[in-house]
Amino acid sequence: MTKPLPPFLTPFEFIRVVTNALGLTKQSKYLDDRAHNLTADYRDIKQAIFEFIQNPLWSYLDKERASIIADCFALVFTEYLELLRKTDLSGVTREKNCAILAEHFLPGKLLGCIQILQQRMPGPDPMALFGSNCSAIATVISWAETSLPGWTRYYSGLSGDKNANKRNRINKWKSGDELPTLAYIIGLQDWSEGPWPEFLDWSHLKAWLLIGRAIDWAKKTDYGQLVIDEVRSQLWGATPLKTYVEASNEAQELASKHQSPCIPLVERIQNKLKLTSDKKGLEPRELLENIEKLRCLLADSSIGSTTTYWADWHEARWHVFNGDLKTSVNLYKKAFEGCIYRAGKVQNSILNEARAVASSLSKPDAVFLKKLRNSAVMLRVDAVSSSNDISKTSFESWEVNAWRTDFKRLFPSDCFFDGVVLDLPEAFVGPLIFDLENKPKLDKRYPNKKTKIGEAGTKGIQQLTLAIHQKDFESTNKLIESGATVNCLSDSNESPLLMALEMANRYDHPSDKQDERFFKLISQQPHDVAIVNQVTKKVKHLPLIVAVKSGNSEIVQKLIEMGADVNLRGETDNQTALNICLKVISAVKQPEQHWSIQMAQGLSDEVLEAARRHSNGALGSSIEQVKANIVRLQNDRLFGACFKTASSMAKVRSEKFDLDELRKIAVILIKAGADSNAEHRSPLMGFTPLMLATELDEVSLVEKMLIHGGQPDKTYYDRKAKFSPDCWHIAYFHRAIKVCHLLNRIRHEFRKPELPLEGA
Repeated sequence: MTKPLPPFLTPFEFIRVVTNALGLTKQSKYLDDRAHNLTADYRDIKQAIFEFIQNPLWSYLDKERASIIADCFALVFTEYLELLRKTDLSGVTREKNCAILAEHFLPGKLLGCIQILQQRMPGPDPMALFGSNCSAIATVISWAETSLPGWTRYYSGLSGDKNANKRNRINKWKSGDELPTLAYIIGLQDWSEGPWPEFLDWSHLKAWLLIGRAIDWAKKTDYGQLVIDEVRSQLWGATPLKTYVEASNEAQELASKHQSPCIPLVERIQNKLKLTSDKKGLEPRELLENIEKLRCLLADSSIGSTTTYWADWHEARWHVFNGDLKTSVNLYKKAFEGCIYRAGKVQNSILNEARAVASSLSKPDAVFLKKLRNSAVMLRVDAVSSSNDISKTSFESWEVNAWRTDFKRLFPSDCFFDGVVLDLPEAFVGPLIFDLENKPKLDKRYPNKKTKIGEAGTKGIQQLTLAIHQKDFESTNKLIESGATVNCLSDSNESPLLMALEMANRYDHPSDKQDERFFKLISQQPHDVAIVNQVTKKVKHLPLIVAVKSGNSEIVQKLIEMGADVNLRGETDNQTALNICLKVISAVKQPEQHWSIQMAQGLSDEVLEAARRHSNGALGSSIEQVKANIVRLQNDRLFGACFKTASSMAKVRSEKFDLDELRKIAVILIKAGADSNAEHRSPLMGFTPLMLATELDEVSLVEKMLIHGGQPDKTYYDRKAKFSPDCWHIAYFHRAIKVCHLLNRIRHEFRKPELPLEGA
């Protein structure tokens, strides 16, 4: 029997619909292969959006208009994913939900997009664009005739027999008999042999022709026509009768009526198999028989195939309480596949339980854990802020340990069936406790010996790295003389080089006395490039970023000469060394403003992910748990006092750096090929080093970046303002006078108006 499709389109299906509407791609195997994959890698979604939407738009239009259209897509896509995460549609078919989306969700979002488009690149009247009397393409062309100088002259130039086919094709578009392909829209400019196309704003016209094409494409589909009709109705002043939430709730309630015979049995099973309920005296066999009886009732129901995940879920719980985790995991797999993109917040519960149980097997199922991790990010149960966190399994050993701790929280041992006792793998979470008074003795006879450290002896580390960590310069020197290799890694991927750089780090350790002797000693040894560029596990320390935090340009220069890749990323929020350098400049140049901006981020995904990694799971295994624990701690007096003390150290940090030396580091990175256009999630989503340098009014660095390929017209999307600022907007808003003067000198090259300096 074919499994029913989930009521929501998967993210890849949604992307495929948009690309088809805009004509941005032909049938793509990449999208097709992932369209119905319910657990497709979350990183592939970002890649698909870039490859099939953003990149083609940038190729065919100018960057400003391409960004406007891409921003509109991002707005709708983000809100669609929120529906997908929160809405329970158990029992509702895909056909029904598509109709509800078409009538009660997409029209409002499409109208919002049209308003944004009209504000930022004025075009045809929306009422005419969505009218029923002519095609949207015809409306765009009519608007071009009156509003875009050059179109009439261009069109009249397509005269004579040799251009008859071209004129005929345009007329077919206007009549609605033919939908223009992207190739034809882009090629219009080359149809004429005259000079008049130079007098036409082709990028503006192409952008609106693409939008008109999407509207006409929608009219040819059942659900698309429903969207267009509702948009037209609202443009004429009609008020939507229902919100999407109201309409979907009604559909779900109607579907549940088909299952009324199951309700008493469902309530009984649910009550007996609560995670924290006392199960003493229960008859496990009788409870399992009730679950089988429920399966039979669901099978007889017209919507049973869309709700069997509930029976799988509770039978999985039954096997946990009976001590059979292996069978339980197999049932959680079925429950997970049945609930995904269907069960709203219940998806989160099933996912968390499945992850806790699967990670508690003696040999965890890596494939299943990968699927759970991908979906956890998609459903915002979890977050991964580091987009370069790419491994075959998409998770790390410390995370498995953290998930294992969830098992005891979710399934207390005193709630199992009578006589059931589980022997679970031990989970190690929390910071590594290191006994400074009883330091391991170094064995110089075996200089490359690896020793175990930590309270439970859980972490392996080479003696050389350990000696540096203990700030024992004499032993470090002797180990080197005894033949200890610098090309080694601890269990956490820490190298002697990284540890030596940490000794010189004056940003993360402002109260310690920095000691650069370790780096000078270690850097004299031949290093493998892989060691120089090795990122650590969990907290993602990168040697080059730590070097930047030393504030010493000679250290940074030396590391680059050793083979450091200036565009590698590190830190829990996926930073480049250049961006980190500019952040340090910000902290030194304007400490109070810098740290107030940092604090204004609140409990963002990046902050929560950093807290989770640095606490090694002690604050929780998921972003939700970390957030709840931090909120609880914020109400604790002692925590508040500690946090205040930590915040006051910001001034100490700023006093330890020389601003000119930091600028010198930035120049070294730029000359070595650091990408000033690299997008980051911090301080703002989509912000680049060039934007940050602009904001800081670091005119010499901005000029250097422009010489080395910086793109001042690149934008990021401001979700609050629903606007995409570029460097001109940033310079004006932040009163970066020096950079404003620089940008005014090059504005003609980018067709930008002159910045009014008196108001900056």
